[in-house]
Amino acid sequence: MPSPLGWTLIAIVITCFLALRRRRRTPLRLADGAPLPDEFDWAAFARGAREVAERPRPPNRERPMGFVAEWDLELVGPDGVAKERRHFKNLIVNAGLNRAKDRLFNPATVATVFGYVAIGTGALAETPVDVALGTEAARDAVAYTTGGTGVCTVDHTFPAGVGTGAITEVGLFDDPAAGNMFNRKTFPAINKTAGDALKASCTITLIAA
Repeated sequence: MPSPLGWTLIAIVITCFLALRRRRRTPLRLADGAPLPDEFDWAAFARGAREVAERPRPPNRERPMGFVAEWDLELVGPDGVAKERRHFKNLIVNAGLNRAKDRLFNPATVATVFGYVAIGTGALAETPVDVALGTEAARDAVAYTTGGTGVCTVDHTFPAGVGTGAITEVGLFDDPAAGNMFNRKTFPAINKTAGDALKASCTITLIAA
């Protein structure tokens, strides 16, 4: 059995060991980074917890919808061989956005589909306020093909003898002669001779941006 002096030394060693462990332990902290209050300040702890709980949180993020439209043009010669191919994005004009909005949501408006494609020879670049091609050369109905989620393709082939000339613009419309334009794009000339056919294909994608 240890002597009284031995018990005293053991008690001192244990006390020092516990004190060292306590100092090395990482102090607890509140959610906002503040240290945990001592046992005599639990009211402050409650106030701090309430402040953290009542902090404003960012609103849930929406997935805003957007339209993306891309054109593929293919010029085919009399022998059936492709002479030229083009691929580009375009500008969806203000009139097109408004008609799409009405067709989707406005119960007072029965908006027609953008079921016609037109090609032209206008040289001025597209702008959001455009309502027609610069110089229209030909227009006809499109064929509709569904794709993946939110994707479709509309296309038409202008045959030999139709829309002959230096084609520099293209767009979709909701009428066979006038109507509203959905999109427009100008580009370096595709020279369609009398024997050439020109396929204009537009792929529209509705995205959750």
